[in-house]
Order: sequence, then C-alpha cells, then structure tokens
Amino acid sequence: MSGLLYFALTAGELAAWEGENAAWMACRFASGSDGLSNLPDKLPPNSLLILNDQTPAQQHNPARIQKELQETLEKFGCPGLLLDFERKPTESSEAIAKAAAKAAEDLGIFCAVPESYLDCGKDAALFLPMPAPLSEPDFPHSRPLVLELAPRGLCLQITEKGAKEETVSYWELSQEGKSHTLFRDKTEKYDYFCKLQPGLASYSILETAESLQAFWENVCKLPNVLGGVGLYQELAPFFEPQ
Repeated sequence: MSGLLYFALTAGELAAWEGENAAWMACRFASGSDGLSNLPDKLPPNSLLILNDQTPAQQHNPARIQKELQETLEKFGCPGLLLDFERKPTESSEAIAKAAAKAAEDLGIFCAVPESYLDCGKDAALFLPMPAPLSEPDFPHSRPLVLELAPRGLCLQITEKGAKEETVSYWELSQEGKSHTLFRDKTEKYDYFCKLQPGLASYSILETAESLQAFWENVCKLPNVLGGVGLYQELAPFFEPQ
C-alpha cells in the first residue's frame, strides 16, 4: 500500500471517475439524526472513506456510527478510513473517533487521524498536513503516516526590519502570478515572481510539478508512510490518476 495516492472527489467527479484510488470526502455527522449522512452509494476499487467534522459532533451515537462505518467500509472493500477532523476535540468527537478506529481495526484496515486524536486508537495512523515549502520530508513520528498532499506556495517579505515568510494558497499565488513575470529557479523546483514597493520587497514562490512529484517520491521511500490523499482538482495538474 505504501506510496498510493488517493484523490478526494466530489459527487460529480466521482460519477465520471474511471480509475481506482478515489476518496469519498462528503461523509459527515448527520444534522437530523445521531448517525452519519452522505455515505456513498458506490465507490471505485481501492478507495478511501473520509469522515469530516463540518457538522459538529454533538449528541451523536458512537455505536451507531461504528456500525455504519464498518458496513460501508466492508461493502466497498476500502483499504482505510480517514478522520478529517479540524475542530478541537470534544468528549463526543473523541468517543466517535474511538468507535471509528475500532471499526477499522475489526476489518484489519488502517484508520488515519489528526495528531490531536492519536490516543483514540492504539494502532491509528497519523494524518499529517503538508510541510512548509522549501522544506524536506522529515517525519520522525513512529506511527504509520497518511499525508495530506497539496501544491504549496510561499511568500517572503523583506523590509528594513528583517524578513518573514508565510505559507499561502498555491492557487491564489498562481492567479496573481499571471500578471507578473514568472521566473524558474536553477533547480527547476520552484517558479517565483517579485514585487517591489517602497520599503518592501516581496518574493512569491510556487511549487512546480517536478518539485511536488519529487517530494512525493521521497516521502514514499519512508517505511511508515501508508499513502497520501489530496483534492482531485488540486492534484490533477500534477499527477496522473491511476
């Protein structure tokens, strides 16, 4: 399984999908019941199921959610479950995370969780965001890893008081870059453009396809990496779906 890249799809994208290695990302806590909503009706082979917390976990039933997840994962032969929880953990969300991890454990597949939920499953994999641009993959954590993959952008601002850097949206920078002269560094890893203002020099750095692909190849060499997942609309210009 090491090195597999999963493409997170919308319902419309999934309907037209002809490959494998998809990821269903619309599953969430139901607002009108104590279970889940938007469970998939079908999935391509070797696809992940993603549960998000866009709807907060409140009076939801962990036992019911465990049953719903286990039935869905087993029905489609999913290799893993990803908990894309961005809210601060609560007693309710932690109970659900434990139930989800148990559902995956009973099926012999992985369950990947954010670092704040690692205690919810003794064998849970760690779901990690992308490191900052210009950094090398260095994941010393001993847990199995699932990486959130996305193209990266970086803005460097230099003033008389010093310099600061900020990770910014690749897509926002790429749109802005269309109105500037774009340069490529000698290593072929990054494109960049410059803006000069009184007292301020700004350098905007954009990852290239070669850079992101090389980064992913290096990550896949790490023994504890189970795979990566990213939005299809973000990754399609950089990777060929399998």
